Parts: sequence; structure tokens; C-alpha cells
Amino acid sequence: VKYSEETPMELCKRVESQGSDFDRIRALQPPNELREVSHHSGLEIIDWPILANGRLELLHYLREQTVSETLHRYGNIVRNR
Repeated sequence: VKYSEETPMELCKRVESQGSDFDRIRALQPPNELREVSHHSGLEIIDWPILANGRLELLHYLREQTVSETLHRYGNIVRNR
């Protein structure tokens, strides 16, 4: 994993140029410039305090999907032949 450190202004420039590569930004105290750039790029900024409860913390990151299979029509069970 590659890590880099950047100033808030460098981050703003990167979000402007590569905003479509991100879905959201996790920042504890984002500067107003970052909020503005993120808004124009359509990014969500998560600035809540970090929570110890994973169920609450991961609400921003997980997408639920439901898959169902219907084996009947009008309430009548159809037998497979």
C-alpha cells in the first residue's frame, strides 16, 4: 500500500481533477475549500466523529442489495416439471 501526505490545497486540486474516481471523502475537520470542491464534484464528505460501533460507522460505505426469487404466481405454488 502506497501512502502520501498532501496539504489541503493539494487535496482540493486532486479532487477537482480526479473527482469521478472517488465516492466519498472521510475527513474529521475538512476545510471549507474542500467542502466546496467536493460539492461541485458530487462527493459526499463524511465528517462525523469516528464511531466504535461498526454498524453505525459502516452505514456510509455499505450498499445493501436484495435478491429474491418468486416460485409462485397469484399465491399458487407452481411445481417444477
